[in-house]
Amino acid sequence: MSHIRLENLRKSFGPKRVLDGLSLEVRSGEIVFVIGKSGTGKSVLLKHIVGLMQPDAGEIYFEGEPLCGKAESEWYRIRRQCGMVFQHPALLDSLSVLENVAFGLRAHRLAKSESELREAVAAKLAAVNLGADIMDRFPPELSFAVQKRVSLARTLAIAPDVLLFDEPTTAQDPVATRAINELIHRLSRTLGVSSLVVSHDMHCALAIADRIVMLDGGKAVAQGSPQEMLESKHPLVAGFMKEAKERLFEVD
Repeated sequence: MSHIRLENLRKSFGPKRVLDGLSLEVRSGEIVFVIGKSGTGKSVLLKHIVGLMQPDAGEIYFEGEPLCGKAESEWYRIRRQCGMVFQHPALLDSLSVLENVAFGLRAHRLAKSESELREAVAAKLAAVNLGADIMDRFPPELSFAVQKRVSLARTLAIAPDVLLFDEPTTAQDPVATRAINELIHRLSRTLGVSSLVVSHDMHCALAIADRIVMLDGGKAVAQGSPQEMLESKHPLVAGFMKEAKERLFEVD
């Protein structure tokens, strides 16, 4: 079963065509990495899935339901089912960690009492390897890496069926990058959700992806399992593979 399917998606900004007939699929429980150079439309495709942008042509399906042309009021349900984790934490600095993670729980009325809400927040923080002791702290008091985890806990709080990650390891050191990769893999497997990760980091994709899709010129030019991509003769894929091997050598 497909959780998400994009068919022949096209999007232009003025004379610049960012998506040019993009088609891809994310199956239930699958971790899919979308890889490509900057400006190839990776983040743009995520914004289309949650209705922050509308395509010029093509269709998006969520669990078989067409999404294009829906009224803004209809996106409320879709956005709860598709949890978006942005490139930057996007936490509200004036709210505590507790209130940031609880934001969706309150909006969707998913907790019956304050004690139940606090327990739910603690559980989601634990899911991303954070302790309940940070609940009363504020985002500016936390490191960027911890803020990213709090952002993920906030997304998980409303129990989405699909997780969408926009460059989750940007500005992270190798240790933090490895920890985030392990989190994505563990959460996908233990919660049974599908994960779509847009990235430029082939090393991360090789570590945890079930399938890798290479974008170039607004299209999917190559895709396959990590092993298939390692053996790919496509020049762009080969270039990314070379960089990934060099990075692995540097880390080791």
